[in-house]
Amino acid sequence: MDLRQRGVAHVNIFWALVPMVLFIGAGAYGYFKHADNDRLHEERTKAVRDLRVKQDEVDFKGRQLDALTVLLSLKGVFTATVAGEDLGTTHDYSSPTKLERYLSSLKRDLGIAASVTTLPEILSAVQEIVRKNNTTETNLKVSLRDAGATIASKVEENAQLTTELTDKISTLEEQKTQAEQNMDSQVGLKEAELATARKQTTKARDDLNAANAAHVVAVDTLNSTLTQVQAANDTIVQKLKLINPASEPDGAVIESSDQLHQAWINLGSVDMIPNGLSFRILGRRGSGRYIKGQGRVIKVERNRSLMHFTNVDNHDPVVRGDLIANDLYSKGLKRNIYLAGRFVTPYTKGELKRLLENMGNTVFDKMSSSVDLMIIGRDPIGEDAVKIEDSPAYKMAETNRIEIAPLHKLKDFLKL
Repeated sequence: MDLRQRGVAHVNIFWALVPMVLFIGAGAYGYFKHADNDRLHEERTKAVRDLRVKQDEVDFKGRQLDALTVLLSLKGVFTATVAGEDLGTTHDYSSPTKLERYLSSLKRDLGIAASVTTLPEILSAVQEIVRKNNTTETNLKVSLRDAGATIASKVEENAQLTTELTDKISTLEEQKTQAEQNMDSQVGLKEAELATARKQTTKARDDLNAANAAHVVAVDTLNSTLTQVQAANDTIVQKLKLINPASEPDGAVIESSDQLHQAWINLGSVDMIPNGLSFRILGRRGSGRYIKGQGRVIKVERNRSLMHFTNVDNHDPVVRGDLIANDLYSKGLKRNIYLAGRFVTPYTKGELKRLLENMGNTVFDKMSSSVDLMIIGRDPIGEDAVKIEDSPAYKMAETNRIEIAPLHKLKDFLKL
């Protein structure tokens, strides 16, 4: 073989290209790995930054919950599960259940309507109650101040009378002393004058004692008057607490006849229920109630009454256990009512008075402190007419915390 046929030039081209391809592949592989590492580094940096932001948000919300827990002082147990993983329990945050129970108890104690549910509404209702209580307290303070001024005036009058009597006694004592000094020389002539002076002195002392006794009686009378005023105010406040709130039912159906449209209810003459009294008939739906129809008492016995019902759906008849309610009727409770404003047909003032008195209530012709419910109609008309809200009777009702109800809220229970 010729020597020129030896060497790389005479090696197969395949074996020359293999190392070159491997070298280029290794370089490309290293380049892509480097680029992939850069991308992963950027993603890790962003993930760390996002995690830090989320941790800051969690820490901020945690501080908020801690602050709310301290403010509300109603810690409770929480159990949480996220994506199937049990996160355990904690006592660090306020319990919504305890808060809701506390707010419900607060509303019940203060007489706030059940329809008031949000915290701002409850706080607003509490502020209104405080405002009314402050108004009543202010009025009582004014009354006490006026009574105190009267007592001070009586004390001043008594002091002036005491001074006058003391001066008179002093003058009589001086006269008595002068008479005694002249007694030696004019015993016979001055005996009558001395006796008269002694009588005057005795009378003056008796007058002083009588004045002191009258002063004591006057002070006792004023103190008694103050006690009566305070007792009367307490009585008025207690009258506002209904035996049966208007929002609660008054009785129940014990038997019914769909054919006769009649039903027996568990209220009778012992409950002071009159003939002709109207009731709403309430059915039960879950934990709530709905209106089935209207009923009117047509017969009263001692422990039960017969009621004729109307406006009842044939597919939803009156049955035993249905409830009855009338916002103006409370079992065994009589109300003292005053009608303010204009009342037009069919609810004229005379007809309203008849209906209300048939329910056992007393209707007053004039506003007084004995009234515990004011029903208001329309505003008076005429040039000199005064709006009901600006009338002395309305202001007196607000001052004495008398219940005020517009007629339109009571029409369902006063059907002619």
